[in-house]
This record gives sequence, structure tokens and C-alpha cells, in this order.
Amino acid sequence: MLRRFFIICPICMTCLVLLIAGLTSNISTVTGMQNGIIAVLMNATLLWHAFLCIIEKPRVLFALYAIVHITVAVPIWITCSMMVSKTFL
Repeated sequence: MLRRFFIICPICMTCLVLLIAGLTSNISTVTGMQNGIIAVLMNATLLWHAFLCIIEKPRVLFALYAIVHITVAVPIWITCSMMVSKTFL
């Protein structure tokens, strides 16, 4: 059970980015903290994928998982960051 959560955690972090952006995009008193949280989660997701590729076997499968997830997640991260920062500017 814990191993599955360890594997699914990058997807959970991307969902958390969506949740933060959805909750704070319409608030007029948004600070830069929300964009900072999104940036930290993006970096944590990339590092988590790197650790998965190093620790778990078969490495090719986890590398493919990382490539597919990052390909889908980067536009989501950019869109969420833009949604939050437009109210900050």
C-alpha cells in the first residue's frame, strides 16, 4: 500500500497544484505565496520522478511513466501558475 502511494505521489502533487490554483485564482488578495507553492510542487514532482527512476525496478517503465506524466503536467503547471499570477499582478 505504501509502495503504491510512493509511486502515485507525483500525480497527487499535480492534483494539489490544480486544487491550489482553483481555490486561489478568484481571490483578489492573493500573495506570491501561491506561486511559490506551485513552483515547489513542480520541483518536488521532478525530483520524485528522478528518485523513482533510480530506486524502483524496472527503470525503463518508471522512466516512461516520468516522461508521460511530465509531458502532461508541464502545461497544467504553466496554466495554473498563470491563473494564480494574473490575480497577483
